[in-house]
Amino acid sequence: MEKVQGKIKMSNKDWDKIWDADKYIRKLFPANPLTAPGSEKTVLATIEIVGGFEAFNTRPYHNYEDWGQGYRVSSQGIAVEAEDLDDALALWEKQKGALQNIYKVPETTDGK
Repeated sequence: MEKVQGKIKMSNKDWDKIWDADKYIRKLFPANPLTAPGSEKTVLATIEIVGGFEAFNTRPYHNYEDWGQGYRVSSQGIAVEAEDLDDALALWEKQKGALQNIYKVPETTDGK
């Protein structure tokens, strides 16, 4: 986004011009009255690029005595790390699904 006279100008891209990763992130972390109540901006998720010595390096061709980088995705009390952004997002989605299954109210067998 760019600023025009001190105000942020909205992007006017067609949906099909937005990167697939951007669409996936917006699907995982939607802005709605439950996730972003009130009129103030709310951080829905944090995506960080993290790196360090012998960090990640999961591919067979990597030299394990080297520096590596990956991603940390945090939201709703869930934080995960993976070498690639798509894997980090998929892992976050899997963790969220697992937590939702743990706290799901079981249905009764008598239909009530």
